[in-house]
Amino acid sequence: MPPEKIKVALLLNNFAVPAWIYESIKKITASDYAIISIIIKKQNGSSKPSKKFNYLAYNLYRKFENKFTKIKPNAFVTKNIKELITDVPVVTVQSSSKDGFEYINENDIAQIETYKPDVCIKLIPENLSGKILNIAKFGVWGFNSGKHFIQTGTSDGIWETIKAACATAITLKIFTGDSAEGKILYESFSSTNVAINRNQNVACWKASSFIPRKLKELYDSNGEGFWEKVNERNKNISHHKQPSTPPTNGAVINFLLRRFLKTAKRKIRNLFSFDQWIMLYNFNKANQFPQFSSIGSAYKEIIPPKNKFWADTFAFSHNGKHFIFFEEYVYKKKKAHISVFELDKTGKTSDAKVILDKPYHLSYPFVFEWQGDIYMIPESSRNKTIELYKCKSFPYEWEFQMNLMENIHAVDTTIHFAEDKVWLFANMQENKGSSAWDELFLFYADTLLTTNWQPHPRNPIVSDVRLARPAGNIFIHEKKLYRPSQDCSCTYGYATNLNEIVILNEREYCEKKVTTILPDWNKKVIAAHTFSYDGELSVIDARYRMKK
Repeated sequence: MPPEKIKVALLLNNFAVPAWIYESIKKITASDYAIISIIIKKQNGSSKPSKKFNYLAYNLYRKFENKFTKIKPNAFVTKNIKELITDVPVVTVQSSSKDGFEYINENDIAQIETYKPDVCIKLIPENLSGKILNIAKFGVWGFNSGKHFIQTGTSDGIWETIKAACATAITLKIFTGDSAEGKILYESFSSTNVAINRNQNVACWKASSFIPRKLKELYDSNGEGFWEKVNERNKNISHHKQPSTPPTNGAVINFLLRRFLKTAKRKIRNLFSFDQWIMLYNFNKANQFPQFSSIGSAYKEIIPPKNKFWADTFAFSHNGKHFIFFEEYVYKKKKAHISVFELDKTGKTSDAKVILDKPYHLSYPFVFEWQGDIYMIPESSRNKTIELYKCKSFPYEWEFQMNLMENIHAVDTTIHFAEDKVWLFANMQENKGSSAWDELFLFYADTLLTTNWQPHPRNPIVSDVRLARPAGNIFIHEKKLYRPSQDCSCTYGYATNLNEIVILNEREYCEKKVTTILPDWNKKVIAAHTFSYDGELSVIDARYRMKK
């Protein structure tokens, strides 16, 4: 018999909420694992953003951004949740403030306790204290917020832009009586945008799935080990604390000056140079682990003509010969196709030949062998598909086999075979408005030639722009399994990580970062975002700043 649905209480000031929170509540009400059993509405809840002089520049800048920097879909459009909770009882409560905390009247708490909520979702900006924090069996959950940020529903994503941090953290916390700051229940990282509203918009659309995910996990585990997991997660974690108030006038002016100077510098630089993805290769000794510490000396460059770039490089050996498949982007066409050339150990290459071209952009040609045949999955996210091609005559002739998935925004699909299963890794955009850089999803099937892919129960198995996105084929070295991944925080494809997969089965997934290939071996290098290894040949791509 399945467990009872998780009973959720919503604590709010009013029924009008930002769109991303509305979507989160909508997911809960439509689920088969949770039910909203009670609304706790503060009678005196009418917070307004601060208009202090110290925040004048911030408030003016946000108005300017909202007018001239459009965001679609807008996570902060106000929506009324009444239509989602028509039959849910509403308990109106009184509260009082003391030392920066909000205390709910004890008589009201006694009334709430009769509903026995499992989880209380905090949708008010005020900090809570007192008995309300013990009202639910599995605690009070909420995002970092504050009365200054009620229009967006969170304070996350503001200071990261002001400080020009590479990554922005958005955090779902669990608030208890023994921690005024709260403990991290779920956290994800996005690449920081130069505009505050865009930065928050991407992070918040992604975060609209956080509460439903954790409720589903709570339901599936029937609550077993919940608090132990929370405490274990927070034992050695580095909390990303940001100020609870908006940036002061000085901080905003400094931010705008830095942004102006950076833009001016880039425009001047672009008069004399351009960015181009190139490839670098190295022939390893037999069974030698790829060399990362000496890329500048061990790897040799292959530079494309100036009218195109070569990226997403994949090494594949066949009949004693070595081939590199890659994305060939033609600047004039503003679109890429898939090409290949042969590489011998002297560094001589055959002419690059186009092997797959479509009306839409193609990249990341993942080439692999299965049951004696050679297949390729190129990235075709512009077509909202994951496409499989079979080789008719290696390496130049390929025919479409089938779509593994359709109507999906998936990037950099990577296949791995283990435990009599076919494992499909891909970064995906779960919610419109979020980024496809941030979250890695895993699926499995008994055969490659199927559309029946089972989602892993831990999806997304990685939610971090610094670690998630696939960057090449998964390989085994000395009985250890390694997954290359991209760090897209500081810029797109900034660096490449090598992660050891520690656990991979139908219930659990765990990996740990082993090393990172940083773009630091040459002053011209800006980024390095894929790594491919076939046991003898290693190939890396890198973005260079080239003279015009």
